[in-house]
Amino acid sequence: MLFVCNGAPKSGTTWITHFFKFQKSWVNPTPSEFNDPNWVNPRLKNRYLIDLDGYDFYRGDNHYYTKVHTFSGDWAQAMLDNPDVRVLSIIRDVRDQLVSRYYHDHKIKKIETDMSFDDYFDGYARMYLQLTLEYNAFWYEHDGRGPVTTSYEYLQEDFDRAVADFVAALKLPPSAPFNVQLVKRKTNFSDFKITGEGEFMRKGIVGDYQNHMSEAQATHLEDMLRKGGYGLLKRQIANLHPELEPILARTDIGFDTPFSKLVSFAGK
Repeated sequence: MLFVCNGAPKSGTTWITHFFKFQKSWVNPTPSEFNDPNWVNPRLKNRYLIDLDGYDFYRGDNHYYTKVHTFSGDWAQAMLDNPDVRVLSIIRDVRDQLVSRYYHDHKIKKIETDMSFDDYFDGYARMYLQLTLEYNAFWYEHDGRGPVTTSYEYLQEDFDRAVADFVAALKLPPSAPFNVQLVKRKTNFSDFKITGEGEFMRKGIVGDYQNHMSEAQATHLEDMLRKGGYGLLKRQIANLHPELEPILARTDIGFDTPFSKLVSFAGK
């Protein structure tokens, strides 16, 4: 079985990837010859993601995991239909997601070291919100199906229950004995740091946007999310995962949207 750990950038994809990294008795990272060498975590190259049906390395009791940020192409349905593949995802309050992206871009020197959050918001918020919308629209518009999903906030507030719900939804075979307590010990934020070039584990604080974002910025961001139909996307996720509904209802814009279908605000 192949576990494809996916998510919009800075939503917590590394966290769910490490759920599998520490299950070493039964799951391994995808073989190096299939991976992009530029990633810290094992990341299947697109040409393998596109044609997973053509490979057998992950079938049967051979279990592997990979991390991706895939939200383009026409292979989503094929991955969701493949009985030997589990596509996983995580959703996070978009306001915190943007703050995390700001610090990440600082660390990888994508932006000037003296760029303030205000300048970053003005220059990048619209683009990153559009990416988040496109990611979720790509994965949750497949005839009422989608990835096995958890929430960053749910994991922070009730880790044991959140992981238990996540694992139950995976419908793992007997050859995959998932150890929840091991994951809890290994991925708490006091110990869970990836260091070195491109370090990107920071604080993990829910609601940290309040320490960076003005009320006007938060309102502007929320208006863009409503215009993009993000509340509708979150409703689709809650329909697939009812246990997430209380969390999704109180993060960023909840389920609020004035539209009956998704629209793009790109370039507007």
